Amino acid sequence: MGIPVGAHGRLGLKSFSQTSAWLPQVDQPLCTDCCAKVQKEVEAALRETEREIEAYQAALRRLSAEEQTALPDEEFRRQMAAVEEEEDRERC
Repeated sequence: MGIPVGAHGRLGLKSFSQTSAWLPQVDQPLCTDCCAKVQKEVEAALRETEREIEAYQAALRRLSAEEQTALPDEEFRRQMAAVEEEEDRERC
C-alpha cells in the first residue's frame, strides 16, 4: 500500500491518523512524544516530496518550452554538419 495521493499529484495528509493509515500496522502503541516525532518526520518527508514534485514539474515545463523552440530538423542537420566539418579541420 502506498502513500495516499490527492488531486494534482499532491500528497494529501491532514492528520497523523490519516498518515498512519499507510504505515505498516504495529502491535505496540506510540507514546505522545514518539507520535509527535513520527508526525514531524512524516511531514518533513512530505515537504521534501512536494519540493521534488515541483522541481519535476518545472523541469517538464522547461523541456516543453525547449521543444517549442527547437531547430527544424534540416537546420539542425546543417549546423551539425558544419560543426563536424570544423572539428575535422582542427584534427588535421
